[in-house]
Amino acid sequence: MNTLRMPILLSGLALSALLLVLAMFGLLWQADAAKKWVIHTLNVQLTTEQLLGTLRDAETGQRGYLLTPDATFLEPYEAARVATPAKLKQLRDLTTDNSIQQQRIGLLEGLIQRKFAVIALTVGLQQAGEREKVLEVVSRHEGRRVMDEIRRVIASMLDTESDLLDTRQTKAEWLMTLARGTCVAIAALIIGLAVSVFRMMAGQVEELEAVVTDRTRHLGVVSAELAHRTKNQLALVQSIANQTARHSSSTSDFLEKFGSRLEALGRSISELTRQKWRSASLSSLVTSQLDWLPDAVARERIVTQGPDVMLSPTAAHYLGLALHELVTNALKYGALSVDPGRVSIVWSVAPRRADGARQLHLVWSESGGPPLEAAPARKGFGSTILTKLTAAALHGEATIAYLPAGLRWTLVSPAPMEDTAADLAGQADGFEAAA
Repeated sequence: MNTLRMPILLSGLALSALLLVLAMFGLLWQADAAKKWVIHTLNVQLTTEQLLGTLRDAETGQRGYLLTPDATFLEPYEAARVATPAKLKQLRDLTTDNSIQQQRIGLLEGLIQRKFAVIALTVGLQQAGEREKVLEVVSRHEGRRVMDEIRRVIASMLDTESDLLDTRQTKAEWLMTLARGTCVAIAALIIGLAVSVFRMMAGQVEELEAVVTDRTRHLGVVSAELAHRTKNQLALVQSIANQTARHSSSTSDFLEKFGSRLEALGRSISELTRQKWRSASLSSLVTSQLDWLPDAVARERIVTQGPDVMLSPTAAHYLGLALHELVTNALKYGALSVDPGRVSIVWSVAPRRADGARQLHLVWSESGGPPLEAAPARKGFGSTILTKLTAAALHGEATIAYLPAGLRWTLVSPAPMEDTAADLAGQADGFEAAA
């Protein structure tokens, strides 16, 4: 009896082990398929967000060109015209298994064509000097309506993909639970085999969880950061426009001042973009704010000297605007308005104190220009940027000295490497408070 029972038990154990091993391979295959589908869904979401970002860049470039009109603002629009068809094709290839998404992509293609047609019309009219016709087209708000419809379609696509992602994440979690249960069963039959299979399956499940968690967190962080910085930039531009309008004598005066300040802000943003918005080099910032000058002025009559200091985004914004105001003033009234005039931009960083802090010391000094007898009776918004806003943004002090030899502007502040929450929230508020 016992002799017969042993072979039966061994045969049953071997058969059970074989079935469990086969079930384990099936679970491994399903886990791998689930991971690929999760990554596939995340790729659809990311590509859709990139498409929307490309269209926003095109729209922003159009607005910048219509406001300034600086042809460099058309670069995002031209880039969008090239990139958009590729993004649409990529989306179509990624969603071949989803007829609803395919229909939405077809709808998007038509809307995007309409959007680019409106942009091309306004750009063409602006290039032809038909400003009134540009305003007439813009006042019809067709471009905005089309963009709102594009956002609605893209939001529907993202909602669909989010639902798919939730379903696939649930399946992955179910697979994880089943895999652990299978491992327990294998442990009851063959301890050694159970341990090895459990480790292999647990590794697959943990890798899947890590991919889902990391990509989800990354998308959330990127979306939140993009929305936050976009709102800050738009608020800052609006504040600059408001304050420039209050201190302008006419429409043409406003357009000239606002356009030049917008260009200065754009140069600072370009430097920050090169550093992925972590910081900006002070040397590069100074160079970018002088590059638009003729070589005979920028290279022969302006001297810059100082170490490579990294500035926070807020500090770069305001210091870039301050340098722009100084250059503009020097060209109109100061040292750069006459041939003998010279400008010196020198900065240094004091050694670390006992508390580890460093201090930035920057001096703009002019010589050889028209002699100065006293400070001007009327101070405009540019003076406010130099003496109040820049100092407040860099948590330091700024002074202007109207010396007989020429204007001298001095900035002393901590060397800011990172923005605080108060810096980010108060970028635009400083302009409004200066009114």
